Order: sequence, then structure tokens, then C-alpha cells
Amino acid sequence: AIARIIAGYDHSPRDGDRPYFVTGVRSDRFERVWAETMLRWMGRSDRYQLPIELQAMRIGPLGLIGVPAEVFSVFGFAIKLRSPFRQTMVVGYANDLIGYVARPQDFADPGFGGYAAVTAPKILGLPPFEPNAGEILVRACVRALEMVAH
Repeated sequence: AIARIIAGYDHSPRDGDRPYFVTGVRSDRFERVWAETMLRWMGRSDRYQLPIELQAMRIGPLGLIGVPAEVFSVFGFAIKLRSPFRQTMVVGYANDLIGYVARPQDFADPGFGGYAAVTAPKILGLPPFEPNAGEILVRACVRALEMVAH
């Protein structure tokens, strides 16, 4: 996808209704900047990982888990169901922002799901997450809650 975006960039000036890109690859300056950022990203040894900070704490019977993302509700509910606490609160936008953690089916959604899964990471200069990222996040959150439960 990165190579297609860069190859599809039309460097000629825009005239009237003429599209920025004439090769059929949907792109614009935003897409090109993201693709160039991803070329550098792909050169990293940790390119398939995005370390994040989770923060778990206990206040009496309440477990709090801070996540640096906007977590789709299905994952928030999964965290609450698996939590060792009777009451659990998922706190988004905690300590950082990595965008949305979308559901696997959202990657093919032309609407908001697709925006959350594909476009939003681009806005933040990140690659899209793997479709199973939500389940990985749920497991990590539950482990963190279990550590503070005892």
C-alpha cells in the first residue's frame, strides 16, 4: 500500500477539476506524507510492535485501567467481563493517544469503522493495527488488573 501511494502521486499542479492523482490510487498530500513516514517505520527493527503504557489501579472494590486509546465498546465490555473486580472502569486517552482500537470487521467498513481502523492511525502517523489488536489489548488490560487485584 505504501509503494502504491508513493508511485501514484501526481506531481503536476492541480488544474480545475483534474484530480491530484491520475493513476487511480486515491491519495493526496496527507496520504503521501503518511506513506513516507511508513517507509521510515518499516525500517525499524520493532516495526510490528507499538509499545503502549497501561495503567491499572485499585480503589477499594473498583478496578481502573487506563488505556492510551479510544477503545470500541465491545473491547471495553470484554475487559469488564474478564476483570477480577466486581466494578471496572476503562479510562481512555490515558497517558498517550494511539487512536482507536477497532473491531476486525471495521477494516473493511467504508463508514466510521473503516475510518477508525485505517484513516485515524494515518492521522496519528501510525500504521493500521492488526485486526486482532483489540483482543491483545483486552488480554493485557485484564493481566494488569489482575496484578493490582491482590
